[in-house]
Amino acid sequence: MRKSWNLLTTLGLLVSLSMTASAQTTKLDSCDATWLWPPPTNAAEADGLIDMDDLVAADGTPVISDQSFADMLAAVDSGAASVSIGNNQSNKITLDADLRKRGNWKIAGMRIDASAPGGHGDIRAAYGELPQIRFAIQPVIVNGMNCEVRDFAMHVVFSFPKPGTRPSEPDEPAFRKILDDILVLKKKCADAGVMTTGAKLGIHPGLKNNAVPGLTDDVKAMLKTHLHDDRLTALAIMGLDGREPWIFMPLARPQGPGTHFVVFPIPIFNDPSASDDANKRKTAQMLTFRGPARIEPAAQTDNLSPMAHNPRLENGFQVPLLDRRGVSMSVFFPDISANDLDAHAKIGVDDNGNPIFHSEMKNKDIPDFIANPLRCHFFNTSCVPCHVESQRREKHQLARSSFAFEWPPGISELDPNVKQIDKWNVRNLGWFPNLSGRVFPTIAQRTANETAEAVNYINEKYLSN
Repeated sequence: MRKSWNLLTTLGLLVSLSMTASAQTTKLDSCDATWLWPPPTNAAEADGLIDMDDLVAADGTPVISDQSFADMLAAVDSGAASVSIGNNQSNKITLDADLRKRGNWKIAGMRIDASAPGGHGDIRAAYGELPQIRFAIQPVIVNGMNCEVRDFAMHVVFSFPKPGTRPSEPDEPAFRKILDDILVLKKKCADAGVMTTGAKLGIHPGLKNNAVPGLTDDVKAMLKTHLHDDRLTALAIMGLDGREPWIFMPLARPQGPGTHFVVFPIPIFNDPSASDDANKRKTAQMLTFRGPARIEPAAQTDNLSPMAHNPRLENGFQVPLLDRRGVSMSVFFPDISANDLDAHAKIGVDDNGNPIFHSEMKNKDIPDFIANPLRCHFFNTSCVPCHVESQRREKHQLARSSFAFEWPPGISELDPNVKQIDKWNVRNLGWFPNLSGRVFPTIAQRTANETAEAVNYINEKYLSN
């Protein structure tokens, strides 16, 4: 168990160094903004992680309140986290007793972002600029001296908007305090001889082999000063039905702090012209290898259309299906042939239902496009593609295309040791337990690209002086 004096000491360290960190002109690098913890291999390592019972706000309340956690469980149990294929029985997320205990969910990864859903000027113009701290949390079940990492995950989003602004404007003073504390953690690593600048994006260098003792407790203390359930704005869960399929379901808090989370219809599926509620309000998407491999439901995405709509301001996704132009990863499931890789990408249909193809983009270019945060984000691309673009790129050994994200200079790239390779791996940040029980730390190329974009924007806007 961690000692209370260690937390007090950490808090004192953060306070004493904050003014120094604020005065520095140090820039962030990839590992400063995206943190990946080593997967635990035993009970002691599992206990050393930050769990959702352990992480509390400054007022002593859980940063995921009892109500918020119960809302997530209720949404799963309601059937919203289920997907049917034709007339077949629904596939649904199944949570056993261990997964219903908040304390079994541990932080596998953390991200600091200055502007969600993206930092590009066009995205900020349409959606606003929303600073966030986001977690990838996964269940770790301790049994005696051993532990088991489950292939489930939750995406937990804490937001820092300027009150009363729509579209969101950033609460810059609050976010600057977060960056001050990130710089404190960066300095602590440097003082211990562990440099985050220049380190490839993988397991955080200060956490690897416990290179900087007490660093996880420092992170926990930092988060305590910034997080509260009132800041919790979105949740998403990825869960299994047996060994597979993998099912994704988002939740939102449309009425604001202190209110209930509700299932958030996935924007790209929300079809106001549909005659039935199921197609008006699809709430989950899955990847399955049972029978023909497929992403279901397949989406007619909108990531090649102008960014002129804003689902945060409108009542759902308002672009009619026939007007949507975009690509997804559905063409890669089942496995795509070499000839089809070189075919031009289908981007929509015309008024007569005939396919429309992109003049330049080929199917083999789609993973690069999906991984490009300047074009694709939650509101114009469905859930599963962002979790599988890397594994499909690796499977087919696809060369970099002209649609790939242009990496900002001076920012460290992805560590090849954490690439998402296995076809069963849908972790874009976190831990992947394979069928043999081995657990792999994983970061997808999409996550690496988002990190580079966020770091570049943070350095330019907040740390340029």
